[in-house]
Amino acid sequence: MYTVDLNSDLGESFGNYKIGNDDKIIPLISSANVACGYHASDPVVMGNTLAMAKEAGIRIGAHPGFPDLMGFGRRNLSVSPAEAKAYVLYQLGALDAFCRVTGVKMQHVKQSQNLTAVCSHLLFPADSWQRLLRIWACVQLWRFLQTAPMKKMVLW
Repeated sequence: MYTVDLNSDLGESFGNYKIGNDDKIIPLISSANVACGYHASDPVVMGNTLAMAKEAGIRIGAHPGFPDLMGFGRRNLSVSPAEAKAYVLYQLGALDAFCRVTGVKMQHVKQSQNLTAVCSHLLFPADSWQRLLRIWACVQLWRFLQTAPMKKMVLW
């Protein structure tokens, strides 16, 4: 049997600015890309979005972008590959902290449109994204191993 994952970008409001209708979209989707605070969102919105998604059983992904809140991440920024990687890692860490507090797991990463375009074509090859995500996965595994009860450890 086939299933379709209906996905949407959420949590893009910030401060006094309401962007989108997250409460109306959440019942219609199965996964969400939650803005991580640079191109959209703020800490309160991130927490509220995760709480609504958890209640609805929605799977969570990070939606990092350039640090350009006023331009919604769409203005061209001149950044080095190291800066771009640091921006993504910082935002993954922020959303991960909220996920832990809320009791949900981050299952995917979807970069914002401009971050994807600039980094994919101008800054560094695609395998750099893969390396960054592998590092993130290793950090998650290490945290799990530190907290999981282990009777026997198998090394591979």
